[in-house]
Amino acid sequence: MKNLLILLVLFLFGFDHVKSIQDSFGFIKSYYAIQADPNYKCVSCLTYSKDLELLSILNREFKKTPYIKASAFVVKKIKDKTLLSTSYHVCESLKEFQTNKKFKDLGDKLMKDAFSSSLFLNTEIIKQYKLRPKMSVLEFDGTLHNISNIVFENPEHDVCFIESEDSWGKEIEFTKKQCLYEKAYNISASGGFYEPSAVVLREGYINNIVKETKVDDRVFKNHMLYTLYVLPGSSGSGVFNSKGKLCGNVNISYSKIGVSFGASSEIIQNLLKSFLNSPLGSSYVVKE
Repeated sequence: MKNLLILLVLFLFGFDHVKSIQDSFGFIKSYYAIQADPNYKCVSCLTYSKDLELLSILNREFKKTPYIKASAFVVKKIKDKTLLSTSYHVCESLKEFQTNKKFKDLGDKLMKDAFSSSLFLNTEIIKQYKLRPKMSVLEFDGTLHNISNIVFENPEHDVCFIESEDSWGKEIEFTKKQCLYEKAYNISASGGFYEPSAVVLREGYINNIVKETKVDDRVFKNHMLYTLYVLPGSSGSGVFNSKGKLCGNVNISYSKIGVSFGASSEIIQNLLKSFLNSPLGSSYVVKE
């Protein structure tokens, strides 16, 4: 009943596309997960049900503390995988978490601490399993999918495409013209907040294109300016007009003044075309 009232109110005020942008939303999180070490040859490989139960409990606890939280939206899908768009700086953080030795060392330390405080029947189990970074994306309703690859990166416009291992969600629709001085709608994990089926919908305005803006030592050109108040965690999320069409994404937030910036729909669409025309993206092109 509550969801029906929300949809009714949005419809009366001229926005009845909330379901389509919910279905395209993805919450990216990267966290430590317990994984079997394929290189370890055990002396005693006895497996006790109590040990497996303890491993499962520990795994759930580690999942509760993501090291990276961000947003994304579905741009393409086929029968066995889905392509999502997010920010390049999000992909940078994902790669660092996956490959930097300091995170591997931290995982080993956390695993050692967790095992020392738990009563495993087979003490060799600590050598059989490792704590390693894992990348996942959750749908609006909480369904989890593993991220398999980062397949395309464009630092100039702060756009990145990632793949998940199966087909899900709804592809966004690109607007056919620039969205200037229109109402803007955004679903994102702003501030890192994400609850299944309760991701926050924000409303603001799409303004004009800023030719150049500098953040730290990076220069962003031709980014859309939004009066959307968002926080870190919203990076990579889509910005939609009242017809539910994608107008751009969110890459930068100036929360103190309530504005944000992102690549335009045209930029993202052109980058998507470039990827689909490459050898890596050819699998997404349906041949007639």
